[in-house]
Amino acid sequence: YSEAFGTVSGCAFWETGPECTEIAGKCTDKWPTGSVWKDNDCDVAEDGTQMCWRCAPPRYVFDARFAVSFFVYLWNNAFNIALGQMLIAMCVSLWFFSRDKTSTFVVKRGIKTILRYHIGTVAFGSFIVAVVQFIRYLMKYFEKQAQAQKNRVMVLVLKAVQCCIWCFEKCIKFL
Repeated sequence: YSEAFGTVSGCAFWETGPECTEIAGKCTDKWPTGSVWKDNDCDVAEDGTQMCWRCAPPRYVFDARFAVSFFVYLWNNAFNIALGQMLIAMCVSLWFFSRDKTSTFVVKRGIKTILRYHIGTVAFGSFIVAVVQFIRYLMKYFEKQAQAQKNRVMVLVLKAVQCCIWCFEKCIKFL
């Protein structure tokens, strides 16, 4: 079973030593991990032990189509949020600086102004936010890969990188 599933250490992440070693199995060394099942037809290894455990593939895979779709989702999400914020700001500014405060056409004028003059700014700003978010989620994917391969140091490094990217993303959102 351990050749397919791997071994898990009971030590904390800061402890080291020969008793704290973890070995990734051939079925669980990549994320998303597949499942392990026992076959009735066992292979015999060179040392005479029976190898009965087999790997089943994961139920989903991450490829270029998923990456593009996910990036488009992030961009659309950032675009809609930015467009809503721009519309609220435009309507408030049009109402505040108008002489006639009873006018009810502030939203219509705001939408027209945004779609005519500011849509490129909204699209470019949301693109930058989506790129930073995509990089952060890519680091999360790499962290899961390192965690499946039982690489503690890389997991900690990637968590620190994700924290820095998260802070950068928060600064970018409010520029």
